[in-house]
Amino acid sequence: MGAFKDRFEMGLQTWSLCHYPDHDYILAATEELGITRVDIGNCHFEFIADRPSCQVIDGRIRWLNEHTADDISLRYEGERDFPEGSFLEPFILATRSREAGAKAEVVFSYRATDYASLAAKYAANGVRIHTFGPLGIPGRPEDCEAQARRVFELAKACGVDFFELHMIRAHEIPILEALQKEYGIRVTIHNHGKDHAYGRIVQLKPLLENTSFGFSLDTAWAVDAGEDPVEMVRAFHDRLVSVHCKEFEYDEDGSWHGVVSGSGTFDLPGLMRLLNDVGYTGLFALEYEGFERDSITPLKQSKAAVEELLAALN
Repeated sequence: MGAFKDRFEMGLQTWSLCHYPDHDYILAATEELGITRVDIGNCHFEFIADRPSCQVIDGRIRWLNEHTADDISLRYEGERDFPEGSFLEPFILATRSREAGAKAEVVFSYRATDYASLAAKYAANGVRIHTFGPLGIPGRPEDCEAQARRVFELAKACGVDFFELHMIRAHEIPILEALQKEYGIRVTIHNHGKDHAYGRIVQLKPLLENTSFGFSLDTAWAVDAGEDPVEMVRAFHDRLVSVHCKEFEYDEDGSWHGVVSGSGTFDLPGLMRLLNDVGYTGLFALEYEGFERDSITPLKQSKAAVEELLAALN
């Protein structure tokens, strides 16, 4: 099978750099970190308005379709105008699209324009776009196939073997299964905490047992849901295609903040040992959600902690 360090694919989840929508900054960060693979976060993909499905009211967004039943608090303040080619999250675009004090209805779908050239730009700098996400398939059920096909076209343009979804609704399953076969690109489900439909092992199990979808593990969100990331790997290692190595610490009021990987919020050494034991060969993406302007320093510290564990395993 070979040494774990030789088949271990360390990467960067670009949500760690969510303050910087510029891909040149991401490339500079990968060079500084010595990383050659990226998992492009949803904050670095371009969304376009297409059909009304959410409403911005008093600075908040209310979704009008099944995508989620909850309001989403806005996390970004700034100018209303977008520079051409901006890569911003849908709720950011929605706020910029509304008139001051007025309601604005917008929906978001994905387009694959220029993503082949984006992937080529990364490749020219020695960096591979390994995957992207987590995303959701937007819109109404009757639009599902067209919207899902857009995501697969985006994946094809990027040259990835799989992409990550944070939600898969029942009516989407047969469509996604068929498109996987057509495109030869795999769908994976990404766990996302205690309030997520697929946050726990018991919730993930029926989906993964009854589909051919893969699993993309986020360690911090696993802990948030009361799960041990090691046990999640044990349960789904045969479906595991990517890992987001991330840690949260919690304040007294229950709010979380990101900390350096290896801080001890879960058994990272045990996770690494198990990945080695099961012959894992997928992406291991460092992610830091501290929301400071400088996330390079904690990412370097996280990388050093993982490399020390790798050295011990080998």
